[in-house]
Amino acid sequence: MSHLVLSTQDEQLLIDLHTHIYLDFDYINAHIYPDYHDQSTYNRLQKFAKNGYIRSEFIPIPRKSTDRAGKVFTLDKFGVEVTEELLGEVHWKKQWTDRVPAFAYHSIMLAYIAKEMQRVSDNEDIPIEMKEWVNEARAFYQYTSARSDMLRPDAVSVVGKKAHDDNNFGLFLELERSHSKRQTVIKKVRRYNDFMKQGDKAFHGYDEKVLFEHPVSSWKLIFIAMDNTRLKRIMRYLQQEKFEHIEIVVTTYDDILKNPFGRIYRSPDDPDTLVTL
Repeated sequence: MSHLVLSTQDEQLLIDLHTHIYLDFDYINAHIYPDYHDQSTYNRLQKFAKNGYIRSEFIPIPRKSTDRAGKVFTLDKFGVEVTEELLGEVHWKKQWTDRVPAFAYHSIMLAYIAKEMQRVSDNEDIPIEMKEWVNEARAFYQYTSARSDMLRPDAVSVVGKKAHDDNNFGLFLELERSHSKRQTVIKKVRRYNDFMKQGDKAFHGYDEKVLFEHPVSSWKLIFIAMDNTRLKRIMRYLQQEKFEHIEIVVTTYDDILKNPFGRIYRSPDDPDTLVTL
């Protein structure tokens, strides 16, 4: 193992792996090393793996370019140490390095959403931007003494006006890849609604737990369905019960990847009208 001279792109790879825990080759090739040929990216990753910065594992997940098993990358021990030097501190569990779990594909899909939100934020014509992304490992929160009162969003995105840090809103993201049952969806939303009902004390506790970089003034819950059939199913579930304290919108994974700040969201109260955030 040896210390490598890191480029800005190399450092971004380590930071993105720390943020999302797992990434696939397509993400790394497109967003970290966009000017590299595929083989050059593979060679760079192999060099990182050989020197203890990252590790990889094949798991049976569909890739964007094929339907075969894909290689999943994560930080290795030395990579965690280097990332800590870059960031000042890290939030990392050894088990994430030791074994790639079933939720890895979930994390990878969310990474693409985060990257698209960041890409759109860089557009000077867009008045809002993504200011912060918090992964599931940091975003969970037990908001009362009862163990069942647990928020566990797939991720949280903090969005607000550029050059202003007041009136930011937090987005609880729920990526629904499976055919979720009504019971699962409703119980999940009831917890969010109950959390919002707690008011400022709960919000302050959540901020103290996560330590957001930017203040959050309001919250929204976004369900991201894998296709229109699942979107309609989730919408039907949500329309069967009233949730007074949490604003809910629903969209599809394809739509949020195309235009995350656009008019792509539907409210259970008015499902035929597309709205923005």
